[in-house]
Amino acid sequence: MTHPSVPDIYAAIKNDLHNALPLLDPASQPDDYGRATIPATEQLLENLIKNYEFRLLDNIGDIHAFGNDVNDELVFSRLYGRNRLTN
Repeated sequence: MTHPSVPDIYAAIKNDLHNALPLLDPASQPDDYGRATIPATEQLLENLIKNYEFRLLDNIGDIHAFGNDVNDELVFSRLYGRNRLTN
């Protein structure tokens, strides 16, 4: 199986974010805290363009491994509760 190149992956992410912008709210809503907003997405796009130290994990199975909730591959994550054990 061949994997796409890193530039191709970044291009796909940027394209997805640009496509999402018209669907997002301009600000967080109190009843939906943590949802992506236009400013958050624009900031993410700016950071991706700067090509920070995000990288794909060597083993794709590690993405869903128990206890691996913080890693170099995460670009956007959402906390569903205050207790990390129940997320």
